[in-house]
Amino acid sequence: MLKLPGLLALAFVVSSPALAGKASDWLHTEGGSIRIVTEAEATEEGILRGALQIVLKPGWKTYWADPGDSGIPPSVNVAGTSHIGEPTIGFPAPKLIDDGYAPFVGYDRPVTLALSFPVSEGDQAAGFTADLFLGVCETICIPVQASLELEVASNGLATDEIVRRAFADLPREASEAFHARLVGIRDDSLVIEAAYPDEANHLELHVVSTDTRMFGPAERSRRDDAVFVLPFTDTDEGGRPVRAVYTLVTDVGAVTGTLDLAN
Repeated sequence: MLKLPGLLALAFVVSSPALAGKASDWLHTEGGSIRIVTEAEATEEGILRGALQIVLKPGWKTYWADPGDSGIPPSVNVAGTSHIGEPTIGFPAPKLIDDGYAPFVGYDRPVTLALSFPVSEGDQAAGFTADLFLGVCETICIPVQASLELEVASNGLATDEIVRRAFADLPREASEAFHARLVGIRDDSLVIEAAYPDEANHLELHVVSTDTRMFGPAERSRRDDAVFVLPFTDTDEGGRPVRAVYTLVTDVGAVTGTLDLAN
């Protein structure tokens, strides 16, 4: 038989609620619904992982980190707390979309973005406010700006699973067999060579502009080869960028890496 201290300990374990993640209410807009959720606890590295869910209505689109000349890349800022910092946003593989007005890089289906909030010592159970700004478009683009209040999630909402899937859907890190690299400069364009799986039948390259260099859409020099031409324009900020982040997308997977622009 368990003695009284053992019974008390067992009762505490049984009756104590499991740690719950945080979630905002759904924000309903003309083009769909949006919310943010987080896991229950930060990692040992001090990162609270979250997810920005964007459930688009049929025919609506939203934007990638660098959509192109037009479009609103999503941003999330934290307010009302000193122990949770601005998140890094992780994007699943996007696609080049031509809606008849101007091509842009983004998503034409529901998408979940991965959020990595740095946290410091503080009340981890406390809620916080996330200020959101992004664009959704059908025939016209609508900016969405809102403050989402994150509180402890209601019973039954599997926030950890939502977040896990968001991070699992991110492109893998580039490898020797699957990557992009700069091989030359031609006028005002970079020449980039890609290595990718033999079984891939579709290939797209998307590069995020830097503070000093704006990139246009990357185009394959020939439909059947692995060389892209990436036009660029230097800004008035001056200075040469050292590297730029890219995502290489195929129909059998996607990878992300950095282009070394210093050489």
